[in-house]
Amino acid sequence: MPKSASHTLPRTLQEVLPLSPPNEGPGPRVIKACVPCARLKVKCENEPGANVCKRCRRLGKLCTVQQPGSQTHKKLKKSSTVARLEEKLDGVAAILAASERDRERMRGGDQPETSDFPPHPALLSPTTCLEQHIKDETEAQLILDAFRNDMAPFFPFVVIPPAMTVDQLKRKNPFLLLSAMMVGCRHDKVRQMAMAKAFRELVSHRILVKGEQSLDLLQSLLVYIAWYHLHIPLGPQLTNLVHLAMAMVSDLGLHRPAQMKLWSRPPGTAAMGYFVRDGQVPAARTLAERRAFLGCFCITFIVSMFARDIEHLRYSQYAEECCRVISDTMEYSSDTYLVKLTELCHFGDRISRTLKFDDWEWSSGIAAPLGACVRSLEAELHQLKASFTLGPSQSAEIRGQRVFDHAGLLAMHYYSIEIYLYEIALGDNVDPARYGNFPMTRLNLLFACLNSTKSCMETFFSLPTLVYFDMPFLFWALVGHAIVVTSKLNLFVGDGWDQVYVRSVLDFPTTVDTIAANMDAAKAAAELSVHVSGCTPSALPRTVPEFFAGTAPKLQFIKEVHETRRSGLARSDQAQNVSNFDEPSPQYLPENEPNGHCLTTWFDFLDEDFWRAFT
Repeated sequence: MPKSASHTLPRTLQEVLPLSPPNEGPGPRVIKACVPCARLKVKCENEPGANVCKRCRRLGKLCTVQQPGSQTHKKLKKSSTVARLEEKLDGVAAILAASERDRERMRGGDQPETSDFPPHPALLSPTTCLEQHIKDETEAQLILDAFRNDMAPFFPFVVIPPAMTVDQLKRKNPFLLLSAMMVGCRHDKVRQMAMAKAFRELVSHRILVKGEQSLDLLQSLLVYIAWYHLHIPLGPQLTNLVHLAMAMVSDLGLHRPAQMKLWSRPPGTAAMGYFVRDGQVPAARTLAERRAFLGCFCITFIVSMFARDIEHLRYSQYAEECCRVISDTMEYSSDTYLVKLTELCHFGDRISRTLKFDDWEWSSGIAAPLGACVRSLEAELHQLKASFTLGPSQSAEIRGQRVFDHAGLLAMHYYSIEIYLYEIALGDNVDPARYGNFPMTRLNLLFACLNSTKSCMETFFSLPTLVYFDMPFLFWALVGHAIVVTSKLNLFVGDGWDQVYVRSVLDFPTTVDTIAANMDAAKAAAELSVHVSGCTPSALPRTVPEFFAGTAPKLQFIKEVHETRRSGLARSDQAQNVSNFDEPSPQYLPENEPNGHCLTTWFDFLDEDFWRAFT
């Protein structure tokens, strides 16, 4: 083709890029069709040496080459929704991959790297959880000694031997150690609350998720419940914790004697019976197991008596056996207190099952008059009292160990059971015919209740104020119940009941003021211990527990509520006397009160609503 033709004619396909056979080796993609053939998507055939394809020559069309890149299709943009979804899926995949790495690391025993997030407390061991909150071994031993010497004597159902060290407890009873360290960390409320939260999460995971069962877990639960008021700011969980302990006792079989295991026979055997015993004599229950069972019984009874309508553990022949074995062995000085306290709780259980306080309006299980039933139980209770040594509690050092005299605490429990027996006369749901010689029988029960309540409060006031903050939760349940009954006795109106005389014996405002003064003295003693511990490195200071911090204003409010109701009752009585001369019906709250027991919620130290208000 002449040179000038390049300026007038379009370039042919062959001039731009020689066509290569279709089966050549791999390489960049070459253009194989001219523009007319490509538009119609037909086969473009070329002859060797020709500048025009066969089709264009036959049809007389201008055979021109396609421009490079004309066959490249632009990629469509992904929608923003799909892009975001892919990002989320990538994030989920990363989380799952990290979780899988953590599980592999835990199975391999490797410690997480410092760059990783710390594991959840529920996934830690109790020892690791403890090490996160305790500074060093010296502090750990001081906290353990504080719990073992100053607090554990008030709860004899779980005993840490005097010679057992922190390291030994880590190996043998790690959960009990964590619970005891939480209770004994009375010098640092922040760390105490952190350990309480970690313990709650850890134990819940081990019991409910992993299904673990052990005496160590049960003992730690009992200690955690016994000082329940220390961790109440975490949220009310009393009923759940109590039922968890009851379930643990049942699952471990501690509520009955040890039994031989049952094994299934191999298939094809012709012996009678599918299950047989393994023939091995089971080991007798240890003293620690017996104490734990009795502790669960006493806790559930006191909670059901003063705070919750729950069915507590039953006192059985095996419980009687446990008391006898512990009494005969007398391994620790606190075992005497344990046996006596269990006997009192057993008697209180008999009172509740005999009188059935909530069922008097319909129950016909008792044919004898109420007064006769109460007097019969009263005679047995006095016989039980004769076997006790009641008096102010004292402590002493015997062979280097602190031995606490539990006489005062035992007296508190005894008078509380007496109140529990007599306070049925304060209720209005009992038919007067059930009293027998009404109203003298009821009046006698009311005065007996007044004397028992007075003795209970006097015993409480005789205790050293320094031990107030070391007392377990069950002790404060007794105090709260006595305060409730004191208010009811002062507000009660009935035949022969002289309120002026009642106030001269046990005045409610005076009682509340005395409690407030003793609380202030206990706080002052705790503050003084901070200065003393600064001079004595071997001792840790005391701090005021969280729920005691606002005692004074709450007690003042309780007094105001009581006085308001007493004034309302007086006005109601005057209005009734003006309208008619009928004798007023027995009552301790004004008739317009929507709930006759609403005052109880302000005093009941086991009630969740009370704790939220009290703290």
